[in-house]
Formats: sequence, C-alpha cells, structure tokens
Amino acid sequence: MENEIIEQPQDVTMPTPPVSPIMLGGQAISKALAQVNAVVTQPRTTAVGHFKNKYAPLEEILGVLKQPLADAELSVQQHISPDSQYLITEVRHITNESHTTYYPLMIAPKSNRAPHFELQSVATYARRYALMMIFGLCGDEDEGEGLPKDPTKTKDQKKQPLSPPADGETLQNIINSSATTTTEEDF
Repeated sequence: MENEIIEQPQDVTMPTPPVSPIMLGGQAISKALAQVNAVVTQPRTTAVGHFKNKYAPLEEILGVLKQPLADAELSVQQHISPDSQYLITEVRHITNESHTTYYPLMIAPKSNRAPHFELQSVATYARRYALMMIFGLCGDEDEGEGLPKDPTKTKDQKKQPLSPPADGETLQNIINSSATTTTEEDF
C-alpha cells in the first residue's frame, strides 16, 4: 500500500507552448500596454457558469477593452494555431511592434459534442482568459470557477493550509481524509 502508484486521469493533455510570450519592439508597445492598464475598468461578472459562479462573458471583456485599446493605438487579433493546440493572441501597436502569447487549448477527448462545437467552446474560454491575463482583468468570482462550495466548512476551516504528510502516510490516505462530499444542490 505504501508504494502504491495512483494513476492520474488522461482525459486532458496540456500541450507544451512553442515559445514564451514574444514581444517584438520595445518602448512604443510597452508604453501603450501601460496606458491601457492604467485606464481599463474591470469587466462586470454578468454570466452564470455551470456551478452557479458568476463570470465576465467575452463580449463584456471586449467591451471594456475597446476604447482603451483604440486610445493607445493598439489592436488585438486572436486565432487558433494550425495544429489547433493554442489560441494565439497578438496585441499590435501602429508602429508594428507586437506582443504575442500562446494559450493552450485543452480539449477533453471524450466529449459528447461535435468536435467543432467543442473547439469553439474551448476557444471562447481561452480568448477570455488570454485577454484577462494580458490586461490584468479579473472576470471571475474569487471562489474559483467550477469549484463547488462546501457548506459544511466554516470560513476559518476553508482558510487553513493543508499540513504536510506524516511519515508513512500515503497520498491515497491524504486524499481520502481531505475529500468532501457534494450533493446535487451544490451544482
């Protein structure tokens, strides 16, 4: 039992990014990005997710960015890489300087939806998060998207850090002792 190997689900694999974020140019794009970050407002969390969490939909994020980007003479293009593994987000200044990032598209292979619908859903999610990361936006509730709340825990219990495993304690024992039960009402 002590050396038991626990297999992790292989449903979703995360591709290795082809490169780190790329910034071509220098002062003009850096100044323009700083200008946007100084004036952009946080998007409203008006949509509700599967776990009753609120989040900012893509159109809200694009709405708060539209005028600040125009004022800073920036444009944003987002597209899927030819291998369908990344969302590529390019922020370009009128001087032709640019900042490009790659966001992995993690598609669950056992989805019941048609592949093109699954890709559209994953791409929309990636577009939201790529834009929020680049421009320092917060578009989700603090509880974390997709995490059901445990009604049996008090505020103090939720904030306590996990203690390190004791000698001889297996990962499975730790998982079993920290597991929570959810009811249909949590979803």
